[in-house]
Amino acid sequence: LESELFGHERGAFTSAVASKKGLFEVADGGTLFLDEIAELPLQLQTKLLRVLETRSIRRIGGRVETAVDVKVVAATNRDLSTLVGDGSFRNDLYQRLNVFSVQLPPLRERRSDIPRLVYYFISDLSNRYGKGVIGIEEEALKIVQEQSWSEGNVRGLRNFIEKIIASIPVNKDVIGVDDVLVEMSSMQAREERGAYGISFHRDFTIKDVEHWAKAVACIEHLKAVLQEFDSVKVGGKERLEVMRRLEIQNDGTFYANINNGISIALEIAGRKDGHASESDVLKLLSVDNNKPLRLFIADRINRMSSGGG
Repeated sequence: LESELFGHERGAFTSAVASKKGLFEVADGGTLFLDEIAELPLQLQTKLLRVLETRSIRRIGGRVETAVDVKVVAATNRDLSTLVGDGSFRNDLYQRLNVFSVQLPPLRERRSDIPRLVYYFISDLSNRYGKGVIGIEEEALKIVQEQSWSEGNVRGLRNFIEKIIASIPVNKDVIGVDDVLVEMSSMQAREERGAYGISFHRDFTIKDVEHWAKAVACIEHLKAVLQEFDSVKVGGKERLEVMRRLEIQNDGTFYANINNGISIALEIAGRKDGHASESDVLKLLSVDNNKPLRLFIADRINRMSSGGG
């Protein structure tokens, strides 16, 4: 990081086979944006402060001071004054940087920005991944907009859209409810492992609760039907009855992945007392190669939303 910021001379360290300008030299006469400034180690905080005060840098392994005229813009999602108080951020550097500050509200407090951001990310990422996605279904956008983006903010939203774009079929041009639900289930698993921040259990809005209530009702209906049948690996009359009870068209799509989704559903149905938890919903949605079951769930939610059965 020190080399990236301030540059180095040839031979300054083992891999320094040639001299290199640092970002301050490259940005001379312009503006340098330093993201996540709170993560800068104390040793480099001292060197950064010196550059800001003297308006000059010395490359690693160098002896010459090089004047630089650079405006520095720094950003962080942490409270620097708190870090100053606990000694992990230099107060003098904080005062140097805090000449003019802008407090950007978290994404959850400016939800009206989310649709524009989503469409911007779709356009940018679709081109980058060579996909033909040009939009998102209204109901899918509402689900995204109503989530509590408590930690990831804009970066978390971009991450979310990127993962959908990366996995969406090349012949699909609109992100649907099923795409959003699938990524949310995957995201939940990553959050539990501490991967990136979006609150899925915390700060539920009324809409969140309504949506999950519909999903839970759908799973409970699915489990109630499956509990009446020890197995769906049957033909003829029993199979048709299951399909009738679940309101599934006789086109075979729901049963295309019978050994994945249905076996998982049966496992959950067998050990529960007819009540579906959020983890049940997520588990069913995240089953590998189980798009028919996800589509069934999404369809049921849509029908409940529109007042259908």
